[in-house]
Amino acid sequence: MNASQPRLAVVSVGARNPFRHPTPEVLGRLDLAGARVHRTDRDGAVIVETDGASLWVTRWATRRTEHIPLAPEPHAR
Repeated sequence: MNASQPRLAVVSVGARNPFRHPTPEVLGRLDLAGARVHRTDRDGAVIVETDGASLWVTRWATRRTEHIPLAPEPHAR
């Protein structure tokens, strides 16, 4: 995960899943990586849209949309 440096994670999980996903370990790793975590068991459907320069993440349960600007890729040296 260090190589990818995720800024957003969407976890598709049922509200009463018997497997207890996502595990606390996975959530901790995503938190350490700095990813914003959206979960379908809490947020309902998660809609992600992009124009290539920004992301818009809509959480169906709250009908709120979050704007995330995408940084340009650093030039390789």
